[in-house]
Amino acid sequence: MSESESKPLLAIDEADRLISRAAGLHPIEYQRERSDLAKQIDISVTALDKLVKDRARAKEQSTDVTDCSSEMLDGIAAWADPVAGDELAFSIKRLFNRYCSLPPYADVALTLWAIATYTINEHRLFPKLSVVSPQPRCGKTTLLEVLAAIANRVLSASNVTAAVLFRVIDDCQPTLLIDECDTFVDGNSELGGIINCGHTRSGATVLRVEGDAGNRKPTMFSTWTPMALFRIGTFSPTIQDRSITVPLMRKLSSETVERLPIDIRADNQKLRRQCVRWHEDNRAAILECDPAVPCLNNDRAEDNWRALITIADVIGGEWPELARTAAKVLTNTDSNDDDLALTLLKDINQIATDRQWNKTIFSKDLCEALNDLSDKPWPSMRGDKGINPYTLSKFLKPFSLVSGSRRFSNSKATAKGYKKDKFDEVYQRYCVDTPKLSGTPAQPAADQPISQIQSGTNDRNVPDLKTLRASNDGACDVVPDFETVNAGESKKQDAGAL
Repeated sequence: MSESESKPLLAIDEADRLISRAAGLHPIEYQRERSDLAKQIDISVTALDKLVKDRARAKEQSTDVTDCSSEMLDGIAAWADPVAGDELAFSIKRLFNRYCSLPPYADVALTLWAIATYTINEHRLFPKLSVVSPQPRCGKTTLLEVLAAIANRVLSASNVTAAVLFRVIDDCQPTLLIDECDTFVDGNSELGGIINCGHTRSGATVLRVEGDAGNRKPTMFSTWTPMALFRIGTFSPTIQDRSITVPLMRKLSSETVERLPIDIRADNQKLRRQCVRWHEDNRAAILECDPAVPCLNNDRAEDNWRALITIADVIGGEWPELARTAAKVLTNTDSNDDDLALTLLKDINQIATDRQWNKTIFSKDLCEALNDLSDKPWPSMRGDKGINPYTLSKFLKPFSLVSGSRRFSNSKATAKGYKKDKFDEVYQRYCVDTPKLSGTPAQPAADQPISQIQSGTNDRNVPDLKTLRASNDGACDVVPDFETVNAGESKKQDAGAL
């Protein structure tokens, strides 16, 4: 019996371990050991060289996230001394402005969001940070690198699958900075659902079946983590609705910013340690804070800003006022008071008015007109292919607006389109402010002086009911039409017209 026949072969997993070890050796060490190692694994030296080279290349290109950053897994040590919150916040704000060209008050939002990533477990709801740019070269990636230098336990990626996303959140609860979202999030309903469900702590979970065959069981994974999303174009309405949005723009030639250093994250380790210390010293104050959030005409937008305004109020100084101003400015900039569907209704109404479409709105013509609106999201849809009749129908279907075959005027030809009168009804319901009459006004008895009638609201847009003539029988007949009352006419209109 030969020596090779009598010697047992190494198990595959042990041979694999030795190859991985060899891939990490210094080249001189590897040359000294390669012959003995090849004999131990029972392969040729040439085959070993190829396996080690492939393993080293793979190790460079792809590193397991559980090994990539001890700071991401374990956090960073707190700063030794107490930290003044306002000084810390202004230092971070200056850092953003040093390297990034930003719209007004975006530096305030970014600063508060970065500090808030250390405090996520003290909030009921935590907003996404959506960074959007209309075109490339607006500083999106630069902003991501600056944010990565400040935020807590950062993990950056330019692509991610749904399966990886919830598992890494459950394992590490990192601050996820996800770039290039326009290349893989649109149309991925599973990934979009996981991003959306991490908005509120109580609902930030997904269920999956895990385990080997014969031992599979339902398993709950957390999706509760800070998440900043970067893309060209606009996000879907559901992601946008859960976000504080920072709209980027190309800097002017007159604007100057500094170039990023080689390792901005290492350069700003002190700021991250100070954020940890500030959080440790102010955790109780954050939990107890119940801030007054400014009216933004959108409940979801007000919820989104609550966490950041909480941080600002605990910091104190100028920050409470800065945060509330930022909320108003950036919410108006992002048009969060109207979701995308309402924006679409308003744009359609304007187009139909401008083009005098009185009976039918044809789908093809409407899509072409919408895609001509360069300052709106429609041209960037479907990977910059623009909105099409199918996408249009998905937006309008919840309003019971369904396209059908419509005949061209003075022609027997037909095409898909919408009835203009049906659209007008929907537009009136959702896009036109109605008078704030809270029901039928109280009517006086026949012998009650008209001067004693009181209007039910202080809203100056509501007609003064003192100008109405008292009824003879003291009963309520119909609700007065707002425009009719203002015009001084006596014509009554059915309440359904309101």
